Amino acid sequence: MQQRLLIMWANSWLQHVLGVAVSVVLGAVVVGSTVATVVVNSPTHKQPVKQGPAVAATTKTNKAVKPKPTPAPVAAPAPAQAPPATAPAQAPASAAPTPVPASQPSPGQGVKQLIAADPPPASSPSPPPTNNGSTAPPATGGYLSTNWAGYVAISGSYTSVSGSWTVPSVTGNGSTTTADAAWIGVGGVFSGDLIQTGTFNTVSAGGQVSSFAFYELLPDAALVIPSVQVTAGDNISATVAETSPGQWQISITDNTTGQNFITSVSYASSHSSAEWIEEDPSYGNGSQVPFDNFSSVFFDNGSLVANGTTANIGGADSKPITLVDSNGNPLATPSILTNNGAGVSVTHN
Repeated sequence: MQQRLLIMWANSWLQHVLGVAVSVVLGAVVVGSTVATVVVNSPTHKQPVKQGPAVAATTKTNKAVKPKPTPAPVAAPAPAQAPPATAPAQAPASAAPTPVPASQPSPGQGVKQLIAADPPPASSPSPPPTNNGSTAPPATGGYLSTNWAGYVAISGSYTSVSGSWTVPSVTGNGSTTTADAAWIGVGGVFSGDLIQTGTFNTVSAGGQVSSFAFYELLPDAALVIPSVQVTAGDNISATVAETSPGQWQISITDNTTGQNFITSVSYASSHSSAEWIEEDPSYGNGSQVPFDNFSSVFFDNGSLVANGTTANIGGADSKPITLVDSNGNPLATPSILTNNGAGVSVTHN
């Protein structure tokens, strides 16, 4: 009996030891982040261990860590380019006046050899009824000059002059450069100062005509005004006026095309004369250019301000100037005043 009890106790103890060992070694297997229950048959049993209720496998998910945004690559600054060996020249402003080269014919010389004509000026006749001066008789008396033809006022202090004219058609002499200029201005008779604006023509020996608008402040060179492009037949109007002591405004308009130019300048004027002139221009050295054939130029709407009072050409007691050659022969002759004293025609002889 005791022997049987001993055998039963030994079998019971052995089963207990094997069960504990199996549970310790194979009770749980961890794979990655998944925990799974594993059931292992004990090798000491002939029958499989009765499996308990199925347990669904569970997955433990780690908290997602929000990735930090990857910073965009910063482009390296482009290396500074070395400046070109020769900087490109800036294009000149198209409307900027440019000086007439000394080698080219230029308007704007002061009056040359102004002498009293013989006979002396007659009393002002009644203006004939004409609109362009072409049928008006030539003026008598006044003055003679070797480079100016037109009218001049010399008995007041002049702060403004205005007028209009038509750019003439011109022809040359076929052998040399010829030229002419039509303009209005203040000064230039009794002193070296002259402020003026007008139009200018040159004709090459081959007959090519160039025309442009200009203004000039003697003794500086005449300045071409490229923003007012003139051609024969264009009607021009212009004004030269002192707006405050020593400050002048120069304006010229091509009424045919609508182009105009206005500028303000500082200029010390003697205010000693006012003019409406057709001129035989000169070169920079003072030598005169042969006169081209301009047919005739008609100045109209001629007015001025003398001693603070506005008047037209005739109302200012202006006098005619006839342009003569070195022998006294007339080359350009002004008419008597027309249009109630506001107009005059200068005709090529």
